Amino acid sequence: MINAVVECIPMIILSACMAYISGFIIWVLDSRFNPDEFPPAFIEGVGEGFWWSFISMTTVGYGDRCPRSIPARVSGIIWTLIGLVIISILIGAIASSLTYVNVNKPVTLYGAKIGAIQNSVEYRLGILKNAKVNGEKYHNVDEIRTALEDGEIDGALLDTYVAAEHKETLFDDRIYVKEILERPVGYGVVLSGAAVGVEQQCRDYINMHITEIFSHHPEYDEDS
Repeated sequence: MINAVVECIPMIILSACMAYISGFIIWVLDSRFNPDEFPPAFIEGVGEGFWWSFISMTTVGYGDRCPRSIPARVSGIIWTLIGLVIISILIGAIASSLTYVNVNKPVTLYGAKIGAIQNSVEYRLGILKNAKVNGEKYHNVDEIRTALEDGEIDGALLDTYVAAEHKETLFDDRIYVKEILERPVGYGVVLSGAAVGVEQQCRDYINMHITEIFSHHPEYDEDS
């Protein structure tokens, strides 16, 4: 959070400089006509001008200082419009920086209460990351969603395809994807003895039916 504010310091300095310039202009234009509020003395007068311009820029407008001459009032109108743009940009920059920090805060699994479908790849990943995985056993996405809503777990580890398939019922304003963790997973078949001789036949079968093997089946039941 501190870094986010530090990144906005140049914009804050620019805003202050613009307010100082406007205050100086108001002092030049109004010090002869309004010496009580903008004294002729440079330091005191410009200081009062800076105070007026900064308060006007932030739309607070205490009213303790007010330009009296026509040129000063015209300058005040112009500065008020410019100040609105400057303060809007400044507030937007600060808000964006803070939002970026919160949204992009890295996910820490260590010690977190995490839910995952029992004995899945994600379950084992949580164990490897020293997360507190499955205080209760979860066998499907609906059980994990219920646990999230009840606050039993801090988050969940789900396969990307499983999450996408249940996105209509799983996600809402409170439950969303925080981060996608990349972890390569390999699958293989171990053959021994006489079965080694069918290795090439297995490879040929997979190559011939690869589309069917990796196609999506609507009747797939994750509980089976």
